[in-house]
Amino acid sequence: MAIAITSGPLRYATKTDYAAIITGIIALSITVTVNPFASQTNGDFKTALQDNMTTNERKVEIVHPYVGLTWAYCAIMLIGSYVGLMSFAFFCDRQITQYSQHYLAAVLRKNVAYFDSNLPAAMAYKLDAIDPGIAEKLGYFFYVALLLLVSVIVAFMRNWTMAICGNLLTGVFLITYLVYRFYTRPINAKRNKIAEKLQNLVSDVFSGIFTVITSANQEYELKKYDQLVDQHTAYGRKAKMGLAAFMGFNSFSSGTAIFVVYYIGAVIYYATGKDYAQLWTVSWLVMSALVFTWSVAPYFPVLLNSLRAIEDILRIIDEPLPRSKSRSFSSKLDGQISFQNVDFAYPSRPTIPVLTDVSMDIPFGSKVAFVGESGSGKSTAALLLTGLRSPVNGEISIDGIPLKSLNSTVLRSMIGFVPQEPTFFTASVSDNLKLGLKISDEVIRSACETAYALDFIEKLPSKFDTIIGAGGIRLSGGQRQHLAIARALVRNPKILILDEATSALDAESEAIVSKALMAASKGRTIITIAHRLATVRSADVIFVFENGAIVERGCHEALVKLDGVYAEIVKAQKAGDAVESCEMDLTKRALKEDSEEFECVTESEITHMTSLKQLLELSGRQSWILLLGLIITGLTGATTSPFISLIQSFYSAMDDPESEGLSKARILILKALALNVASGFCVGFGGYLLCIYGLKIGAKLQKFGYSNILHQDGYFFDKTAHTHGNLAKIISEDPNHFDAAFDAGLVLVVGDLMTFIGSGITAGFKNWQLALTCWMILIVLMVGAGAVAIWVTGQDRKHAKLSATAAKILSEGIQNIDTIHLYNAEHYFLQSYMKVHKETSKIIWKRNLVNGIASSFGITLPMCMPLVVLALGVQFLKAGVISPTLVSTVADAISPRVTFQIMAYFPVYARSRVALTNLYNIATHSISMTVKPELPEGYQKHVSGEIAFKNITFSYPNRPNFNVLNDFNLHIPPGTTVALVGTSGCGKSTIIQLIARMYRPISGTVTLDGHTLAGYRQSIAIVGQEPALFNLTVADNIAYGKPGHTSMESIRKAAIAANIDDFIKTLPQGYDTLLGARGTQLSGGQRQRIAIARALVRNPKVLILDEATSALDAANETKVQEALKAASKGRTCIIVAHRLSTVRDADCILVLEGGQIVESGTHDELIANGEAYKRLISNQ
Repeated sequence: MAIAITSGPLRYATKTDYAAIITGIIALSITVTVNPFASQTNGDFKTALQDNMTTNERKVEIVHPYVGLTWAYCAIMLIGSYVGLMSFAFFCDRQITQYSQHYLAAVLRKNVAYFDSNLPAAMAYKLDAIDPGIAEKLGYFFYVALLLLVSVIVAFMRNWTMAICGNLLTGVFLITYLVYRFYTRPINAKRNKIAEKLQNLVSDVFSGIFTVITSANQEYELKKYDQLVDQHTAYGRKAKMGLAAFMGFNSFSSGTAIFVVYYIGAVIYYATGKDYAQLWTVSWLVMSALVFTWSVAPYFPVLLNSLRAIEDILRIIDEPLPRSKSRSFSSKLDGQISFQNVDFAYPSRPTIPVLTDVSMDIPFGSKVAFVGESGSGKSTAALLLTGLRSPVNGEISIDGIPLKSLNSTVLRSMIGFVPQEPTFFTASVSDNLKLGLKISDEVIRSACETAYALDFIEKLPSKFDTIIGAGGIRLSGGQRQHLAIARALVRNPKILILDEATSALDAESEAIVSKALMAASKGRTIITIAHRLATVRSADVIFVFENGAIVERGCHEALVKLDGVYAEIVKAQKAGDAVESCEMDLTKRALKEDSEEFECVTESEITHMTSLKQLLELSGRQSWILLLGLIITGLTGATTSPFISLIQSFYSAMDDPESEGLSKARILILKALALNVASGFCVGFGGYLLCIYGLKIGAKLQKFGYSNILHQDGYFFDKTAHTHGNLAKIISEDPNHFDAAFDAGLVLVVGDLMTFIGSGITAGFKNWQLALTCWMILIVLMVGAGAVAIWVTGQDRKHAKLSATAAKILSEGIQNIDTIHLYNAEHYFLQSYMKVHKETSKIIWKRNLVNGIASSFGITLPMCMPLVVLALGVQFLKAGVISPTLVSTVADAISPRVTFQIMAYFPVYARSRVALTNLYNIATHSISMTVKPELPEGYQKHVSGEIAFKNITFSYPNRPNFNVLNDFNLHIPPGTTVALVGTSGCGKSTIIQLIARMYRPISGTVTLDGHTLAGYRQSIAIVGQEPALFNLTVADNIAYGKPGHTSMESIRKAAIAANIDDFIKTLPQGYDTLLGARGTQLSGGQRQRIAIARALVRNPKVLILDEATSALDAANETKVQEALKAASKGRTCIIVAHRLSTVRDADCILVLEGGQIVESGTHDELIANGEAYKRLISNQ
C-alpha cells in the first residue's frame, strides 16, 4: 500500500493536476469551515428564539442577522462543495487516463515469454479494478476527513472536556471499522482469487466457444463455472455478514453514544454551571461530523480496492523490460542472417530442448526453406529471428549485429512475418493491413493485388472499409492468408518469413500467389516454412530440422541424392495438394452483419433499461428477501420520532435540580439504549437481507447469462455487442456492479429516507405550515435530483457502450500480443484504446459536471437545512402562526441527511442499473434454435450417421441477397467417407456449419437419421484447421472430447492413434502438463494432433475433418491418416482438404461450384469422366 499512497496517485500528476488538488482542498476547506460557524449560528438562533424575557417582535429583530448569515452559508457551501468535488473528479479522471495509458504501454512492451506465467485474460482485467466511481467519491472522502478534522479542532478550542466526550464516538467507530476490516480482509482476498479464476475460465472458454458448442460440452463447462460462482458467493455471504454486523453495531453505538455524551455534558453542567447549550453544541460538532463519516464508510472499500489496483498496476509498469531498447539502427541493414550455436527451450519446459546447437548462415537476397516433422523446431527458429523470444544459448545476428543489440522496433520493421494462423482484429480491412503504418492506398492496393486478395476485398460490403476480425465480416482460411501475405508485403520487408503461408489456399490461388511472391522476392531474403515440398523445391538452400537440430542442408536435388531425412520426407509425401480449404473455418466467428445493422442492434440492447417488474420476475421467490429487507431497514424510520422526543426530554431535564435532572437523564439513557438496540437490529438484519439479495440475484444472473451464451448459435456471436471481450466483461464484472447497489449504500439510503419521512411527519404534527413549506422545498430539490438522475443514467449507458468497445480493444490486444509485436503495432493499439478511453472520459466529465450540482446540494442541505427552517420559521413567527419554541422543534425534527446519502449512492445505482440491463439482456436472450431437445435414453447407440440435406437455401446475415447454397440436396449414407472439394466460396464449410448446427437454413432441412441435428452433437466430432485448446492439462484437453467419461487408457490410446503420445511423454509432467492459454507454446502440428486425439476419444458416429492434417508434415500426416482411416470404419466421415492424398480414397468425392454439386464419384471415376475435378488437379 505504501507505493500506491506515497507515489501512486501523484506519479503522473502535472502542474494542472496539482492545481486541481489544491483548488479542491481549498474549496472543500472553505466549505468545511462554514460548519462550525453554522453550528454556532444555529445555537445562537435557537437561544434567541427560546429567550422567555423578550417579545416575539424583539426576537424577530434579534435573529434577523442570522437569516442573512443562513443564506450566505448556503451559497458558500454550494459553491465551495461544487468546486471542490469537480476539482477532485477532474484530478481522478486525468490520473485514471494516465494509469490506463502507461499500463497498456507497459503491457504491450512485455516480451511474449512474460505471458507464459501471466495469463493475458488476467492482465486485461486489471485496469477495470480501478473503480471509475472513485472520481466521484474521492471528493466526498476529503470533505468528510476535513469536516471531522475541523470539527474536532473547533470543539477542543471551545471546550476540551466535551470535545473528548464527543470523540467517544470516534473511538467506537474506528475500533468497529478495524474489527470489520480484520474480519473481511482474508475473506475478500480469497474471493478475489476465485474471481480471477472465473475471469480466466471465461476468457479461455470464450476463445474456444465454437469448440465448446460443437462438442456439446456446455453442461461440463457450466458445472465448472457454477462451482466457482458458488464459492465466490459463499465467501461473499461471509463478507456481507460482517458488513451487516458493522452497520448494525454502528447504528446502535452512534445513537447510544449521543446520549452518553449528553449525560456526561449534564454532569459537567451541574458541576461547573456552564451553559449546557454550549456544551451540547461542542459535542454535536464532533458527532455530526462522525455521522457523515459513517455515511461514506460503505465506500471506503472502493477507495482501498482502487489503491490496491493502482499498486498492482504500478508493479507491472515498473517491471524491467526483458531487452534493452537503448540502441537504435537505421533501416540500412540488408538482412544477412546468422545463427551461431543457438539453443532454446520454453520457460515452462526448461528441461526439454526445442532447438539444440543450431547454426546456419543465410546470405542477403537468398531464398531458403525450413522443413522437417511437426515439432522439429522450424517455426521456433523463425520466431527467434523476430526477437519475440530469446535463445537460451548462442547468438542470432543480422548483418553481424546481434539481435539483443538491435532495437526491437527496427528489427521487426525489416521483417515481414506470415504465420500459419494469422490473427486479425476488430477493425477495417485497411486498418488491419496497416496496423498504424503510414502508407498510401496505392501501396495497399498493390500489396493486395500481389497477394491475390484484391478481388474478394472489392466484393466485401464496404470494400477496404469493411470491418473484419472478432466483430466483423468472417473470412475464410484462404482469405485470411491472402490478407496476411498482403499485410507483410505492405511493409516492404528486407526479410520475408512464410510459415505455411499458403497452406489454406486452393491450388490455383497458391500457384498465383507463389509466383507473385517469387516476383516480389527481389531485393529481400525469403524464409519459407512448409510441409508441401512443392513449395520449397526452388529454394537456394533447404535446412532440414529433426528433433531441434539441423541434420541436413542443401538444394532440393542435392538432398534427394543424399538419400537421407529429406529424401524420406519426399517419399512419404504423396502427390496431392489439391483443393482449396474451407472458406469459412469453424474455429472462427461467423459472418457479421453490416455496420448499420450492428448499430441498430447494439443501441436497442442498451436503450431499454430493465424495469423493477422484470427484476422481480427474475427474482422469483427470492423477491421476499428484498421486500423483507426493505421493510425491516425502513423500520428505523419508526424510531425517529421517539428519538427526537428523548433528546427534547433530555434537554428539558437540565432545567430541573441536579439529583432529579441526572436521575431523569439515566432513565432516558436506558430508553435510548432499548431504542438503539431495535434500530441496530433493523439496520443489521435488514441490511444483511438486502446484501444477500444482491449477492444471490447477481450470481443468478451471472449463471443464467453464462449458460445462455454457451447455448447460443452463430447468429448470436455475429453481433458486435457480443464479442469475446464484451461478453467476458459483462459476465465477470457486471454482477459486482449490480451487487454494489444492494450493499451498505442502499441500507443507509432506506434508513435515512424513512427517518426523513418520519421526522417530516413529526414536524407536521408540531406545525403543519412550516413543515409543509420545508417539505415543498425539499421535494422540488428531489425532483431536480431525479431529473439529473435520469440524464446521468443516459450518460452511463453511453459510457457502457464505449467501455465495451475499449474492453474489446484491450482484450484483443493483450491476448494477441505476439501479433502486436510482430507488426510493431504497439503504438497503434495504444492510440486506438486511448482514443476510445478519452471519449469515455469526456462523457464521465460531462456527467460529473451535472451530477456535481446535485452532489453539492447533498452536502449543503444536511448542514444548512436546520438554519433554513429557522429562517423560514421567522417569517411564520412574524405572521403569528407559530411559536418560537415550535420553530426550534421543527428545525430539529426535519432531517435532510438523506439527500447526502442519495447523492453518494446514486452513481452506484446508475452503474448497477446499466449492469442489470446488460446481464438481463444476455440471460434472457432468445435462443434461435432448439439446442437440447427431448431425446430417448441411450439414443447414441442407435445413431447410424445418415446425413441428409433437403432443398437447402442459405445465406449469411451480412449478405442476405447472396445465397451460398441454392436448393441444395445431399444424401450421405451411414458409414461412408465423403470428401468436399471446390474453390473458395463454393459452400464446403457452409455445409459443415449447417451440420454443426451453428446456423439454420433459410429453407429446407438438415437431418441426422431423419432427426434435426441440434440434439445430436454428442454424436459428431469436428477437427478444424485451427483447433482451439484450453488452459488445461494435456490429458484434460484430449478428454475434452468426452469430459467426465474418458479413462486414462482411452486418452493414451487416442494420443497414440494421433501420433502425439511420444511427444507428450517428453513434457515435464507428461499428460499432466498444463498447456496454458490456447496452447500457444505448442507447434501448429502438435496442437492439431491433440485436437485429433480429442475427436477420437469422442468415438463419434460422424467425424468431420476440416483440413485436420494441414499443419502436419508428410510423415506424421501419413501415420495420422492411417489412424483416421482405421477410425472412420463404421462411422460417417466428411473430409474437407487440399491435399489430394487426403481425399482420393473417399467413397465419394463431391465437387462444389456456386453452392451446387456439379460432380460426384470416386477419385478414379472423376479422373475418367469429371471436368471440374480434373481442373482442380491440373492446378495443383
